[in-house]
Amino acid sequence: MKYAGRVFGADAELSIEREGLRLGSRFLDFADLKSLRPVNHRVLLGTLSGEEIEISMLGFSFDGFWEELMTRFSDRSLEALFVEEKELMRTEGDFSTPRESGRAKLALFPDAVCILPQTAGAVRIPLCFARELRLDGYQLHITLETGAQFTVGRMGYDTKPFAERAQQASDRVKKERARALEKLKTEPPFTHRGLFRTEQPEQYWLAGLGNGVCAVELTTGDDAATYLYRFP
Repeated sequence: MKYAGRVFGADAELSIEREGLRLGSRFLDFADLKSLRPVNHRVLLGTLSGEEIEISMLGFSFDGFWEELMTRFSDRSLEALFVEEKELMRTEGDFSTPRESGRAKLALFPDAVCILPQTAGAVRIPLCFARELRLDGYQLHITLETGAQFTVGRMGYDTKPFAERAQQASDRVKKERARALEKLKTEPPFTHRGLFRTEQPEQYWLAGLGNGVCAVELTTGDDAATYLYRFP
């Protein structure tokens, strides 16, 4: 949709596209954005290069512009996180990660909870590695096996359904992963096994670790490829 507003000190036609914003004659890729903020019916954009861009004079179109902008930015963030599964639920709420906290779009997928804030700090939380999901009042606390902790909540009437569906998804994906891994056998020199994050259980990897070296074999159906790595 096209909007009329003011940017770079002049009136301009604005449009929100799949990969970014068209501001008059200039195109701004979402990948170049660091933050988006609504302030007194203006939209302030912070870029990774340090440039600050102000969009104003949107009039009655402000709410629609901001909602479409956040929806498109969130969708693009999901693409950057390589999320391809079918979305189960999307809402808005508070969040807290080891890096930042605030307000964000929150999306639930069959194998993950995704936090999509008004910054470049989108996070995908893999439910197969969740050690605990605990609903405490209006906050859902997610603790991973690594000890990393995330909190999402204050989603209004969506809080309890979101928490219940996240717990169900976590239980399901753990069982499916365990069943798929049971079918995989490791033989020397391979010592570790795992799965791709896809809906196809026959796609997996095997890894052999040594002193500063690693061999990873990726298997997709009838095809396989082996990669060799060295590390300190």
